[in-house]
Amino acid sequence: MAVGRKLMSLVGADRSLEDNEAALGNLTSLRLTPLENGMLAIRGQLDPEAGAVLSAALDPLSAPNPTDASGGRDLRPPERRRAEALIEICRRAAAAGGQAPATTKAQVVVLIDHHTLADAVRGAGTTLAGEVLSPETIRKIACDASLIPMVLGSRGQPLDVGRTKRLVTPALLAALWVRDRHCTYPGCGRPAQWSDAHHVKHWIDGGETSLLNLTLLCAHHHTHVHQHDLTATVTAVHVTWHT
Repeated sequence: MAVGRKLMSLVGADRSLEDNEAALGNLTSLRLTPLENGMLAIRGQLDPEAGAVLSAALDPLSAPNPTDASGGRDLRPPERRRAEALIEICRRAAAAGGQAPATTKAQVVVLIDHHTLADAVRGAGTTLAGEVLSPETIRKIACDASLIPMVLGSRGQPLDVGRTKRLVTPALLAALWVRDRHCTYPGCGRPAQWSDAHHVKHWIDGGETSLLNLTLLCAHHHTHVHQHDLTATVTAVHVTWHT
């Protein structure tokens, strides 16, 4: 489906992708069906923009949570983790009284060429999960301060905060997602949204909070790296661990 929409954006009629998204938006639906055993069945479908927003909210909360009791694994299947993540989001929203808290990891990152975004007729952008979005939809997303668009080639995002801040900013974390794509420990492919930003040279030892001193690690390997005092070589496009 993503390949078909990408082709549509490149060889279809002008604004064909936007027209397709408008049509898909009319098909958005959600059905709640009470079952005899007390469960509630949920069935529905979302348009590409809504799907990208939901995925961004669910991903960080549905990451595996391994425990020592289960041998370092999370025994919950992905479907259960996503269901529990959805309930957690709803609980937080209800408790916030209209001001639902947002976390740095629950942001939609869209990759799009600056020329394509400016033209807003042909071409498309993609989220880290592979959803294809039209330039016009990305323009709309960019109007929301809680969603951070990453325009390739733009200088609008502060990617290097040096020693002024210890914690990774949302813009810098988004840049890490784009560069690393997943946990960078050898052999691990857990998604970027399930990973933490790790200072290769610890901040307390003089390490900067910058792209060339940061990398993504899942919770398990983040602990492993600190326990074994491992280090890595970081370039603008690649991370190599010295294990």
